[in-house]
This record gives sequence, structure tokens and C-alpha cells, in this order.
Amino acid sequence: MGQTSVLGSPKTEAGVRTLAIPGNVLPHVISHLQRFVGTAAGAWLFATATGTPLLPRNVNRGRASADARSRREEEVSHRRGRMMTAQT
Repeated sequence: MGQTSVLGSPKTEAGVRTLAIPGNVLPHVISHLQRFVGTAAGAWLFATATGTPLLPRNVNRGRASADARSRREEEVSHRRGRMMTAQT
């Protein structure tokens, strides 16, 4: 908490990175780029539905939502199992 994200160029040239993408991953990256990334030069590789940068709070919000759905599915499955056991 209390931290802010800074979006922009690295402070020094040492912050610039070139990443190697393994050949077996490249088709998936290309597919992602074609489906989800805008064509503008400054488009984000991972962005929200509106094209803004995907910040940690966005990821955490999505993870919390997925966790809640998972817990609900477990509860329903558990209740269903108890009902089936009670019927036999």
C-alpha cells in the first residue's frame, strides 16, 4: 500500500531490455497481439478492456473475483455431494 506505479521510459539506458521469446511461445504471443493489443506504437502488451495499462490493482481485483467464484463452486459441489450421500 502507498506505492504508486510510474509509467514511462526507464531512467537510464540500463533499464531498456530485449527479451528473447522461445519459438514454441511465439505463436501464442502473436495471437495475443492480434486479438488484444492495439495497433498504436504505444499500445500495451497487457492492458485492461479499455486499453489502459494493466496495473497490479487490476490483477488483484481479477484474482479476488476468480477466487470468490472458485469458492462458490466448491461450496455448491460440496453441498451436492452431501445431498447425494444423504439420499443413499
